[in-house]
Amino acid sequence: MKRSDRIAETLEGLIIDGTFADGDRLDEVQLAARFEVSRTPLREAFQRLAISGLVEQIPRRGVFVRQPGPGQL
Repeated sequence: MKRSDRIAETLEGLIIDGTFADGDRLDEVQLAARFEVSRTPLREAFQRLAISGLVEQIPRRGVFVRQPGPGQL
C-alpha cells in the first residue's frame, strides 16, 4: 500500500469520527509533520479524498472537510 493511501485512510477515519469537523481547513504543513512525510504524499491523499467527496480542494485557499451525510456513509 502506498504511503499516500495510508494517509488518506487515516484522514478519512479522522473526518468520519469528527476529529476534523465540517468546514475545517486541513493544514498541509501541520499534517505533513504529523505523518512525517513531505507534502507530496499528503497532496495525493487529498486528491483521493476529494474524489470520494470527503474534502473540497479550493485553489489558492486550501483543502476543506466536507462531512458526509447519512446517505453518503
